[in-house]
Amino acid sequence: MTNIPEEGYISQLMSEKLAGIISPEDDAHLCNLIETDPQTRAAWEEYRSRFPQEHLDNQFAAADQINWKPLPPRRKIFRWQYAAAAAAIAIGIFVLLPGKEPAPATSAHTEGIRLTLADGRQLSPGQPAASPQKGFSLQKDSLLVDAGTPAPGGYNELEVPTGMDYRVVLPDGSIVWLNAASKLTFPFAFTGPERKVTVSGEAFFEVTPDHTHPFIVETPNGRVEVLGTSFNVNSYDSSQVKISLLSGAVQVHQGEQAMLLKPGRQAVVTNTAAIRETAFAEEQTLSWRKGWFWFEDTHLTEIAGVITRWYGVTVKMDDENVTRQVFTGRLDKTTALDVFLKQLKSTKVIDYYFDNAGSLHFK
Repeated sequence: MTNIPEEGYISQLMSEKLAGIISPEDDAHLCNLIETDPQTRAAWEEYRSRFPQEHLDNQFAAADQINWKPLPPRRKIFRWQYAAAAAAIAIGIFVLLPGKEPAPATSAHTEGIRLTLADGRQLSPGQPAASPQKGFSLQKDSLLVDAGTPAPGGYNELEVPTGMDYRVVLPDGSIVWLNAASKLTFPFAFTGPERKVTVSGEAFFEVTPDHTHPFIVETPNGRVEVLGTSFNVNSYDSSQVKISLLSGAVQVHQGEQAMLLKPGRQAVVTNTAAIRETAFAEEQTLSWRKGWFWFEDTHLTEIAGVITRWYGVTVKMDDENVTRQVFTGRLDKTTALDVFLKQLKSTKVIDYYFDNAGSLHFK
């Protein structure tokens, strides 16, 4: 009947039933499962309990007032998305769906990529000094280091502004993708027994294996030791650094503590407690690498951080209660800020305005 895994398919049918768009055949199938399978019956009761009775009675009629953008014509997924969108009115979920021609992103940043060399000189893409003849090429979308060409010594600092991301190819061939409002400190040539860089903000690493020269990433809280792997480092909140491992293995250090991570696991490092290991959702953690931001039961305060880093706008909360609101949905990086804010407002749980100084207020 469908290619969706059974558990996900049953959740889809539940959403369709609540929204009143389920087919007679699917309704009969779901009702039979609810009657005969205790696990499905418990899931159905738990799902219904999330919504106010008034929304269940009118089958989320408020969703009809929203100008939803169309999805590609894939019947089941479209119907599930619509049902989920309808249910969103009750629980503060927003659904952001890309149109055929998304509006250009708006950002308040005025400066682009900036490379500060070890001798204090500052360069931007396109300047003559940032040419391959000097050992590196500072381009609009990436910095390429030529390991075979002499380059200035010492450690350099690359800054990525709000509203941008950037790629760096290091002298050993390792690749670093930097998210908005992030910095990378690195040399043009790795010498000695270690390959060491420092990152603040967020970065995704693909490290070239070299068992005789470990790759070290310094963060605001501890360091990560790598032999050859791919992983994400998020230190936007410097008091809580998150290292998420996709492949290979890394050793996470903080003071006298050390933890060996395996793929699919995340280390949360603070300066006040032991290193904590958890699972992580790859779709959410690495969505920024794919051209969007994915939020899963995400508090508005965390979304506000993304708004500040990507759109360059200061965000303030006028009411403490709004900080407790959680949302689920996808924000394409090409989406204009005003479009995103209207989608958030459509959930009916928050509102917003801009003050005379240009700061964004949620209320």
